[in-house]
Amino acid sequence: MKSFLISLCCLLFSCAQKQKAVDLVLTEQMGTGFKSYSFEAETIGGRIIRFPEDFKGKYVLLDFWSLDCDSCIDNFRNWYPATYNRYKDAGFEMLAITEDDGEAVRKYMEAHAMEWIVISDKDNDGKIFSTYHIESCPTLFLIDENGYVIDRDSRIVSLREKLRIVYPEIPTFTSYTSEEFNRLLKEDKTIQLV
Repeated sequence: MKSFLISLCCLLFSCAQKQKAVDLVLTEQMGTGFKSYSFEAETIGGRIIRFPEDFKGKYVLLDFWSLDCDSCIDNFRNWYPATYNRYKDAGFEMLAITEDDGEAVRKYMEAHAMEWIVISDKDNDGKIFSTYHIESCPTLFLIDENGYVIDRDSRIVSLREKLRIVYPEIPTFTSYTSEEFNRLLKEDKTIQLV
């Protein structure tokens, strides 16, 4: 009996170790240079999207987030609107995939405009978070025009720099001389310094 229990414990330990190894390989596969996982989902607006098929030729930021995540909400309020508006016409898209249910997200969106695509993973059977092995929010993936991961979990400043490289034709404030910038401030009353 004792040897049976020892064998059983070894077998269970071995299975747990194998699962950890599989999880590690899957997580490392989603590092840079790997093909992004495909999924089909319904957006908060009711549109069915197929990723990455529907986004061929576009750079896409996949942002896995939660309403309980302060840094996620900070990104939505302070970084994403300007970034999305700056690059969307050049072929940049954002998919904000939340673990929250759609009704809670709709209420949030009524108070805070979000022009990019928003998906409730909970309303899509939780398949996207599990496919991408998301364990915490925010988790970010920058996907190139061919569906490959070119950046993962970078902070906002790093992502901004990558987008400047991808879209060099899009002017940024750092692209202007001080005289040009001052002229823009006088001409465009919608520019706000924060």
